[in-house]
Amino acid sequence: MNAIRRALLRKRGIVPRQGDWAAPRAYCAGEDARDIDWRTTARTGRLFARERERDASLTWSAVLDGSGSMHVGRRRTLYASAFEAFQLWRGLLAPHDRWVDAAQTGELSLTAALEAALQHLPSATALLAVSDVYALGTLSSSLLHAVAHRFDCTVLIARDPWHEELPLRGFVTIVDAETAQTRACYIGPQERARYRDAVLACEAQVTRVLQAAGCRAGVLEERDALTAIMRAFDIA
Repeated sequence: MNAIRRALLRKRGIVPRQGDWAAPRAYCAGEDARDIDWRTTARTGRLFARERERDASLTWSAVLDGSGSMHVGRRRTLYASAFEAFQLWRGLLAPHDRWVDAAQTGELSLTAALEAALQHLPSATALLAVSDVYALGTLSSSLLHAVAHRFDCTVLIARDPWHEELPLRGFVTIVDAETAQTRACYIGPQERARYRDAVLACEAQVTRVLQAAGCRAGVLEERDALTAIMRAFDIA
């Protein structure tokens, strides 16, 4: 997880080269050869790098979508997965970093939470936002670009728990998780295939919009928040 903090620092133009030596880490292609830790490389047979730590502090925060569609799931709710990501994100703080709450977790819509973040968080805050495609799709372009411009923003898209295939068959009554409205419909093989394709297409479109605005984007699976964060940083 230290790789995530290094990525955040490097985006701000901070390369830790002063202070005490940090623990050796895997060398990445394209990095300065002067950073190679030859002693560890010789001992392990793999390229390792070493950097000097620098007393550079980061401000961290997170906002979670608390809407109705986040409170559904198969093994656990999407909101439970989002809260796990929240805890992992907060666990990345170094001793000299600080955490600032942008809004009360779960009490505000995603739009309201991001608007609160713009009002209360300092510039360059490492901000994590977690939501499903439905709330992310409703964000205005101006709000999204404002958030991406002001913060170092990482967005996790909570994946539909039934993205692989709807478990419904035949004539069913569906309840909208957001509005509680009901609708009677028929679910057959073609409907399940169209649903799967529509979920993935929507997810891909939201990802493109987020990245075009300047945000990192990753997909949050129901059971694996850690992998979602690492993939957003192109680590996993």
